[in-house]
Amino acid sequence: MDAMVTARVPVEVKERVGSILREMGSSPTELVNAAYDYVLKYGKLPDVASCARGEADLQIFSARLTRRKGADGALRLLLDDTVLVDFIGERRETCACRDKLNALQITGTAELWTTVFFYERLLARLERELTEPDARGALISMAEFVEVCSFDEEDMIDALWDEKPFLLSTALICVGKLKADCFITYDEDLISLAPEKACTPEGFFDGLEIKRGIVFELVDF
Repeated sequence: MDAMVTARVPVEVKERVGSILREMGSSPTELVNAAYDYVLKYGKLPDVASCARGEADLQIFSARLTRRKGADGALRLLLDDTVLVDFIGERRETCACRDKLNALQITGTAELWTTVFFYERLLARLERELTEPDARGALISMAEFVEVCSFDEEDMIDALWDEKPFLLSTALICVGKLKADCFITYDEDLISLAPEKACTPEGFFDGLEIKRGIVFELVDF
């Protein structure tokens, strides 16, 4: 059974380390697991100064991290506007799931994706509450951690021929293109039309616990 761990680091450090980890073919999740394993084995933190003295602490730590590269890849989750809006606004009843999704992305456990169609719907929602520049700025900021699935002419034709509602068809086409693990939405109508692919955030996390024995507990330190 796994637990989520969150931590605060300077933005510059996070970006630089993230770049190095990607070059290594690793992820923040593997880094955290390797750090925990190191502390369990040696009873201390890796000593940065020891690197200059030629000691082996950091070499051992790096080796343990490298050996984790064979771990399962990140989950891919497609989110619609009903879920994405929580990354901009605060809804008390859904903020816990938002925080868990955010933690999955930050730790490299999951990639968050959406479609241009959901972006368009989200922009329309935001413009009812914000000025147009503020609404667009919020989506630009979101693009730093939510990727957008490409959608070409062939995909458009396939969606138009599909008998399902157009918006759902575009989402399911992207699920297929991404090989996404789940399409996450609060839209019960969409879920009812594609129960094998779509679920609520709560349903997704319940499924992880049941199918994989993974429980996500946000521990802030």
